[in-house]
Amino acid sequence: MSADLNLDHLHETIRTICGWGWHVFPIAPGEETPITESGFKDATSDVTTALARFSHGRLNIGVATGPSKLVVLDCDGEAGNVWLATP
Repeated sequence: MSADLNLDHLHETIRTICGWGWHVFPIAPGEETPITESGFKDATSDVTTALARFSHGRLNIGVATGPSKLVVLDCDGEAGNVWLATP
């Protein structure tokens, strides 16, 4: 797959996510590190702003849960699996 197709797919995904009202920010590939100066505080649901921030190559998409009105349950490892399975 060419780099252009990957960028097109990334931009399509950003348009969709922003359309849901979710606030996105760019993350370095293979990491959990935001690449913007203020990190997740730079998250936006404005499509034009988001696309400009994601126009610099392969990046991952971060979602700022608070402004997006999302709640995330992050249960890692065996302890998390046990906790989730406990009634």
